[in-house]
Amino acid sequence: MSHRVEATHAASLQHSHRARQLLAAWFIGLIAAVAFGAIAAPAWGQAAAGKPQYDVMKYQPNWFTEKSIVNRIKQIRGQIVNDPAQLSEQKDFFVKIYQNIFASMTDPAEFSNLQPRRAEVMKDIYNAARRGNTQVSRGLSIMSFQQCKAIAQGNYYPGARINAVFMIGELNDREPNSLEKQAPIPMQAALPLLLEIVEDAKYDDGLRVAAIQGIQRHASLNAERWKPELQDKVADLMIATAQQDAPKDRNLDAHGWVQMLAINTLVSLKNPRRVDQVAKLVMEIPTKEDSSQLALVYAARATPNIQIPKEFKPQADTVLKRWAAEVSESIAREAKRIEDLEKPRPQASMAGMGMGMEMGMGGGEAYSDMGMEMGMGMGMGMTAPGAAKPQTIEIILARRMLNDTIESFHLGLTGTRAKTDAASAAKGLVASLSDEKEKADAIRLVSIIDEVKAGVNDTMISKNLEYAEKLRELEKKLQAFVDPDAAADAKPGTNTSPFFDGPFSSAPPALNRSEPNVASRTKAAGQN
Repeated sequence: MSHRVEATHAASLQHSHRARQLLAAWFIGLIAAVAFGAIAAPAWGQAAAGKPQYDVMKYQPNWFTEKSIVNRIKQIRGQIVNDPAQLSEQKDFFVKIYQNIFASMTDPAEFSNLQPRRAEVMKDIYNAARRGNTQVSRGLSIMSFQQCKAIAQGNYYPGARINAVFMIGELNDREPNSLEKQAPIPMQAALPLLLEIVEDAKYDDGLRVAAIQGIQRHASLNAERWKPELQDKVADLMIATAQQDAPKDRNLDAHGWVQMLAINTLVSLKNPRRVDQVAKLVMEIPTKEDSSQLALVYAARATPNIQIPKEFKPQADTVLKRWAAEVSESIAREAKRIEDLEKPRPQASMAGMGMGMEMGMGGGEAYSDMGMEMGMGMGMGMTAPGAAKPQTIEIILARRMLNDTIESFHLGLTGTRAKTDAASAAKGLVASLSDEKEKADAIRLVSIIDEVKAGVNDTMISKNLEYAEKLRELEKKLQAFVDPDAAADAKPGTNTSPFFDGPFSSAPPALNRSEPNVASRTKAAGQN
């Protein structure tokens, strides 16, 4: 079981186009649920009492509810997407179908359907292109851009406008073709609008974040085709975005997401005219106390992929200690989570159901049984002497999260996620350091991280509390690097950070500053 879980997770972390699509889908799901209600003013899906503040396009709601109409629409869409010859006979109704879909996206009563309906349109565009139906594919793409632009710039609910900006960033001039191994080419006409939304203060923060997501996609797929002037403009915009403090209503973890998008864009650009600025940005993020874990992780991942000029002198001691502190805090959070699961809990009685039995489902015992059953079901069988032991689902999940965090900082140090001879690393922070003491400290941290990773993946530990105890030992090793003088008196970590237990946690970042802030973060030695 553990091998399959980790393999699936590792695959999800590859920076392929598919991974970027999944991240985009995850974030728009967050938007559509609740998130940007905290940063869009006024509220993203509500109008003030009295006269509505926002417009809603007229549309036919029964086109989505009456079975006969729904089936007819589905039939016509399928016919025209598959056969362009059908378009001339039913063009007017075909256009009205999609006009109705976009109009419905402006009604807050339909906001739960924003992503499914956007996905329907994108699927039709893709399927038409896949079947060589260029007329329909391009026609739908252009129509979608025009409709979304009108919504994004109009007096519509913030949720509708954010959704429109996200779709603008997803549109293509050329759809992907897996058979011919062709990546998509983002819609060129969309980029100026996305840049305008980020630059113009009249647009709300939620719209700017959605536009930055689109710009990042454009850069990752098409930056090499851009003129130098455009590359410089986007680079300057992303540098400013990543350097700025979080807006007053944006939570630091959400700001970390925005910084991650900006950093990824800069890595994709590979702009030779902004080498110094990008290096300074990436190396300064770990020196700022309010940098979120997500920003730190992606800055570390970017380090091997940027040029660090020889004359540039990063604050190596601060960077190294902050990276070590982040790994330590991640380990402390996982240890505490597992410890809390093992605390005795009152058992709930199923009174009133006539069963007279207790529900002993909570705590580590239930997870232990689950982990054993899952392990046996995957063919792990009985444990032979010296063989890996079946581990609980809680241990498996902890390993999955921690491995990603550990490997991200290992990548930043050495240019590889795997164990390597750090002294001979050709990429990463170690390779960029010329000071002998700083380089020695960086190599020492690599050695500690290798040891920590081995401990995290100790397959001979099968019980939750034993694993939590192991994590506490590893936490101390890292704390000894961060602050040697205080290591002996270090207390168990208590930073629960519910929003991001890891860069790819399923828990979305909170977006308002009423949530926990950096006050509870462990400070690296030398930080104010």
